[in-house]
Amino acid sequence: MSIKVQAIRTLYEGTCFRSQTEAAWACWFDHRGIAWEYEPQCYYLRRLSAGYLPDFRLPDLRLWAEVKGQPPTEFEQDKARELAALTGRPVVILVDHPRESQFYRMVRPSGRWTTYRFSRPRPGLQLAALALATIGLTALLLGHWGPIPWLVLAFAALAWAMARRGNRG
Repeated sequence: MSIKVQAIRTLYEGTCFRSQTEAAWACWFDHRGIAWEYEPQCYYLRRLSAGYLPDFRLPDLRLWAEVKGQPPTEFEQDKARELAALTGRPVVILVDHPRESQFYRMVRPSGRWTTYRFSRPRPGLQLAALALATIGLTALLLGHWGPIPWLVLAFAALAWAMARRGNRG
């Protein structure tokens, strides 16, 4: 049995969204410096004989984002695939509110689907990497050429790489 949940219109940054979930994604985009346009243009999908108003255009990323409260139906996936082919821009389907380690699906203009994962930024890890690098370089500059400074620098590089990996998305 499927339960239909009524969306709650929400105002965020002067834009009235059709749901709290869409507003949450707009906020998520803002916190990551991602420019967005809400429902900028309606398209007619000839093959499906249906109109389609994508939720977000992300102009700097050159893609569309469609927000869903639950996993998309086959018809919704077909609409995303058709929009990608029509506009030449990938369509990302974002399910539920944004959260750490969330998976999402993207269809490319070729019609191929790919699954990705968002990760939370890790500024603490970046600070740790910088601190370790400072300690390692200071030891080397003071003439301590043993294995310890190099080990500290290796840990700094590892921490920095982990922080950068977490900042994708």
